[in-house]
Amino acid sequence: MKTIKIASRQSLLAQHQARRVGEHIQAHFKDVQIQYQFKKSLGDKNLDLDLSTAPQKGVFTSDFDEDLKTKVCDLVVHSWKDLPIEKKPEIEIIGSLKREDPRDLVFLKKTSTSLNRIVLLTSSPRREYQAEQSLKDLLPFDCDLIFKSIRGNVPTRFEKFLNDEGADAYVVALAAWNRLKSESNPEFQSLIFKLKAECLNMILPLSLFPTAPAQGALAVEALTENKELQAFLSSIWTAQPEVQKERQVLSQRGGGCHLKYGATALTFGQEAHQVFFEQGHVGSEKIQTHNFESKKSDLKFKNIWTQRALKVERSYLPTSEGLSKAKGDLFFFSRHTHLTAEVQKILSQTEPEVWCAGIHTWRKLAAKNIWVTGCTESLGFDSGLFQPLTPSPKKVYLTHDRAEAPKGFTRVSTYHIDMDWSDFNEDELQQAEVCYWMSGELFLECLNKYPELKSKHHASGPGRTAQTLAQALDPDQQIVCLSEADFLKTHVQS
Repeated sequence: MKTIKIASRQSLLAQHQARRVGEHIQAHFKDVQIQYQFKKSLGDKNLDLDLSTAPQKGVFTSDFDEDLKTKVCDLVVHSWKDLPIEKKPEIEIIGSLKREDPRDLVFLKKTSTSLNRIVLLTSSPRREYQAEQSLKDLLPFDCDLIFKSIRGNVPTRFEKFLNDEGADAYVVALAAWNRLKSESNPEFQSLIFKLKAECLNMILPLSLFPTAPAQGALAVEALTENKELQAFLSSIWTAQPEVQKERQVLSQRGGGCHLKYGATALTFGQEAHQVFFEQGHVGSEKIQTHNFESKKSDLKFKNIWTQRALKVERSYLPTSEGLSKAKGDLFFFSRHTHLTAEVQKILSQTEPEVWCAGIHTWRKLAAKNIWVTGCTESLGFDSGLFQPLTPSPKKVYLTHDRAEAPKGFTRVSTYHIDMDWSDFNEDELQQAEVCYWMSGELFLECLNKYPELKSKHHASGPGRTAQTLAQALDPDQQIVCLSEADFLKTHVQS
């Protein structure tokens, strides 16, 4: 029987990650025995070390390099984001498992929602910078943000947060939270119970809060010379092109956890759309990048028409019956216009988890004192960004009466939409080479009225509208963009 020795830090999270790798190996090779070795790193021992200015590279990882070189262990498992950018002599990353959700998760004490001054615990310059830029717009109350450093492993930081009367909020990697929730450790399970009872949660959107490059991914290191072990395990790892891209860009930006900088790449959908979010302040340069790559991105047009030329009238519907039947644990807003007085009353009475389709809707809901847990960032459900924190929730989808609800949702229609064609400029639509749509239902109505539209190119965001267009058009006629602004930027002929 072959024995593989796996080492990691001795924190609860690090042990969980090492065991996941060990279990993954054993799932593919039944005759392999795993031995685990856990110890503290320099960063664990020195809690007074300021990570944002520390001269050491890899303060949580470098202690294990010697163990690999002296063959005390065969593999070392780290959170990939903790590894230095520079390639290590004699050591290389040989594999990884499927990446967890890379986003950040905010905990806010319920007792702090009425405060005009919020103390947020974080030791990350990136998180502090991003919160200063964008967090207040997503909160359903006005406040100033004050930042306070926190150190220790994840359970220790949660405990410090809960016991610190001067602390109001704390930010952690969602991947770390999801991994630790599955641990049977009684002390941490007690912390989970207390956190759920005393705090509100918010999954921060990647477009405003791109994460530390490689966040959510595990890196498995081995000696470069150990070709036999690398060959033995080579077939079981998951490719990580998004992580490689994030790390490459980080290297170009100067590298290091001391940067006020985040970068996240995401690949999703049947067409393998790729979106890359980058934000930060490096040296004197302020960075804000949203790149979206899809097929036909090189097409340019002279005559462009967008759905904004249509005049749509809404007739609000009585929703009492639908809402009383729904009684969901989770409400999803396709648009902010579905927040009627009646819906808001239901939300205040039942306090469900609230999600929405995009950042604009999130901000509108927050301005109406609605706490939003997360959004799909206008990328649709195929993006994988819809990850409810409520276990197996009963889900309500708020929309208009022409739209269908996604699978697994109960639809509640808040209004009926009618087209007003009285002042419509038909010539502009007819002359357009390409049309941009924000509603699949309005596209179908226009297509029914003007069948000749089927011969044109049509564009939309990557969500449910794109799915509707795909069912009505030939593949070479459809263009998918990140947003209307992205469409106008990338497809207008200069």
